[in-house]
Amino acid sequence: MSNFTQTNKPIEDRVLTKDKFKEVLKIDEYYKGRWDYHSEVINEIVKLDDVNTILELGPRRCPLVEHEDIIDISDRYVVDYPIEINDFFTHNCQKVPYPVDKKYDLVIACQVLEHLGIRGEQRDIFDELERICKKAIITLPYKWHKPYNRDHHMIDKEVIEWWANGREPVYEKISEQKNHDRILQIYEFE
Repeated sequence: MSNFTQTNKPIEDRVLTKDKFKEVLKIDEYYKGRWDYHSEVINEIVKLDDVNTILELGPRRCPLVEHEDIIDISDRYVVDYPIEINDFFTHNCQKVPYPVDKKYDLVIACQVLEHLGIRGEQRDIFDELERICKKAIITLPYKWHKPYNRDHHMIDKEVIEWWANGREPVYEKISEQKNHDRILQIYEFE
């Protein structure tokens, strides 16, 4: 269970910096060329109002906000985190409900939801997001032509709307990159 450790630091002082990101690059080339994408997400997080308690789904080695909670299938990368986190929940995010009992101000799911089902299980995850948070920021590969990689292949607005059970984002941005566009969306739940 999360202890929701509070910090007096404003959100803009808790987000991942480029220098901390470079520390991650030293141990994992997976992140090479991803700072622009991460910084876009960070810029949107900083703009959000009333965000203190945060849960991030599956950040691998690169959580985005200091003193957030993490939920992931394995804790094997925790030792590499470049920033301090609060609680870590070992849990397969395909399975709902999640082992959290308090509503977060924000859930971050960057390049994660596409991996959490092949038959629309993301619909259950959106329902779970509404249960556990007030706001969610998600990013997904957008219209990638990857027929050999079902998780990334041709995710468009129609697919995302179906996954979201008709919920509309309050903010949306498509970042165009050479053959790897991404869509960033923010949802607010009542």
